[in-house]
Formats: sequence, C-alpha cells, structure tokens
Amino acid sequence: MRIAISTSTVHDNYREGLVEYIQKLITNLANLDAINEYFIFMPRLHNSLFPVHQQNFIIVRINGFFCTPFGSLVWHLFLYPIYLFYYRIDVVHLPEYRRPLLIAPCKTIMTVHDLIGFNIEGHFLSRKREVFHRLIIRLMRATVDSFIAVSQNTKNDIVKHANVEINRIKVIYEGVDSRFRPRKMTEIPKGFFKKYNLPDRFILCVSRIEHPLKNHVKLLEAINLLRNSPGFSSMTFGFVGRLSRKHEIVLQRIKELNLEKHVTVFGYVDDEDLPFFYNTARLLVFPSLYEGFGFPVLEAYASGLPVICSNSSSLRELACSEEMLFNPLDGQELASKLRLFVTDEMQRMIQLERQKDKMNTFSWRRLAEETLSEYQRLSICTGNRTGMKRD
Repeated sequence: MRIAISTSTVHDNYREGLVEYIQKLITNLANLDAINEYFIFMPRLHNSLFPVHQQNFIIVRINGFFCTPFGSLVWHLFLYPIYLFYYRIDVVHLPEYRRPLLIAPCKTIMTVHDLIGFNIEGHFLSRKREVFHRLIIRLMRATVDSFIAVSQNTKNDIVKHANVEINRIKVIYEGVDSRFRPRKMTEIPKGFFKKYNLPDRFILCVSRIEHPLKNHVKLLEAINLLRNSPGFSSMTFGFVGRLSRKHEIVLQRIKELNLEKHVTVFGYVDDEDLPFFYNTARLLVFPSLYEGFGFPVLEAYASGLPVICSNSSSLRELACSEEMLFNPLDGQELASKLRLFVTDEMQRMIQLERQKDKMNTFSWRRLAEETLSEYQRLSICTGNRTGMKRD
C-alpha cells in the first residue's frame, strides 16, 4: 500500500497542535510499519520539523510557496491530485480540514482537529472567511472517504456542521510527548531560571494569547478577585504562548486592572524550555472557551502538575474529575477553583492521582496503530467517492 501525507498545511515553525500531530503521526508510523510505502510531500524548510530516515518513507520535495496559506490551497486543490496520480498513491491522509482535495485518484482520509469557527461567534473575522469555510465544509463532505476526529466533541461537530454520516468518522485521541515528565528541581537547568526570571511561586497558563477564544480576559478578572487573598498576594500568573489575534485586548486589560505585578506574559518560549514551565509551576489553569483537543492539559498531566480547566467542548473528555472543571464565563467560579487547588493540599494530591490514571487513555503509538488500521480498512474498500480513476 502506498500512503501520502503532505506537510504543506504547516505555515510557520511554531510547534503547536497541527505540527505536533503530523510529527508524531509520521514518527510513530515509521516505528510501527516497515512494509507499506509512505510518500511525504514537504519542502526543505520543514526538514527540522519532520525528520524522516526510514527506507520505506520517501520524501517528495515541493516548493516552499506551497506552505503559505494561499500556496497550500493551490497545492491541495490543483497540484496534489496530479502528484497522487503520478506516484500511484492508494490512500492520502489530509491532516487538516481546511485543505481538502478537489479530486483524487485514491482513497482519502482527513483528520479534523476542530470546527471552532462554527461554534465561536466572530471567530471567522469576516463574512468572506465564513463563506470560504462553509464551501470547504461542503467540499470535504463530498470528497473525503473517511474522517478522523481527535475527540468525541469534534466528531459531534462534524456531524452537526458538515452533515457527515457517523459511520464515516472515527475518534482517535492524540498523545503527549515524552519530554513532558515529572522532574526534580535539581534536574532543571540553572540557566532556565535566569533566562525567564521566574518568580518563586506562579500559576501557569499555556495557550496562544488570543481573544476571545482563549479567554485570558476572564482569567484576569479572576486574578483581580484573588490578588489580596491569602496565598495569592505573592503569587504570579505566567502566560506562555505566542501573541495571536486581538492579543492587544488582553495586554490592555492587564494594564486596566493594574495587574502588571501579578501577571507576566512570556509569549512564545523555546520548545525545549516549555516542559520546565510545567515542572516549576504550582498549577495549570486552562480557561479556553473552545478546544478541539487541548494539549496543555495532557502536558501538565504528564508533568505531574495539577490542572483546572473550563468545562467546555473536548476539555470535558480530557478532565479526570468534576472538581477540576469550571464555567469559563464565570469569573467568580474560576477564582474559587484557583483558590481551592492552590491552598488545599489534599485536593491537589487526589487530583494528581486521578491525572495519572487518565493518562493511560492517550498515546501517540496508539494513535498511529489506529490510524494505520484506518488506512488498511480504506484501501480494501470498494468504490471511489472522489471520482478520479487510475488504471
């Protein structure tokens, strides 16, 4: 069987969800499967993100232009189908819903990480973007043979917003990288503390700084309520994540509430440093309004850091207790959860034990195994939904 995967949906070098997904999928398939042939379509600029060395993994070089937002669209709609025909591909895996094929000579499987724009008002920013995404939804429904959803919540969204039959969708959970693990303070490089000038006690929030989706403003309101409470007067909140759309609203709100001494915006941090933030924090708070999956929750679990998160979307699936959940629209409730998990040692210990048990559900190797099974199932199915024939 010949399987194709393209990295052209990655438009920058930030190691966020999509990059992590493609990287771990390729790496674990390589460790798992030495029989089938894999054709990885990627430009040289992605060499460091997706290192591939196995003999049955063939790199097909494409121009870096096809990794720009517009170029990627052109690639998937018009050129990729020609390459798939030329290399006699049996199954193509599309790792992101925004880039379906116009037509394909093979079976098509697509991973959908989220359909946030159809759930958060104003997320598309403009009417043109919304129309574009609705056209993409129609195209993927018509041309994709099988879907992988990264959560049951995402599966429900595919059925609701794309009107796809349930039997065409399989839920396969993602995993967490091995670099996220518990560490003693002596294991953390001394240069890390100097580099970031970390306070002695801080609560961590890992997500790109994006308003309103990531809900930093509501977290700031909760911080303001707690600023003079016992256990919080000397507590700092660290925001880790790149500056994204409407981040200036978050930064302005910090100033308006006079929280400069209580909140440190680290922005995007080096990939090798991120695990140390989990190791040195007191708690992870994840107040997002909507998530397709929610990597920071699992990263904190794996690092031995207690977590509280919003009770929205897929985060309920990742949660290991009701106590850790809060209404992301209720600043008072969020403040209460912060107070509970910072000051109650028994609650923290119970939460950590529950998190350890929950981690057994998530594994990158299991994702690769289940995805390979989908490739195999799809390759032997009769019929061709996409219409383009190959001799």
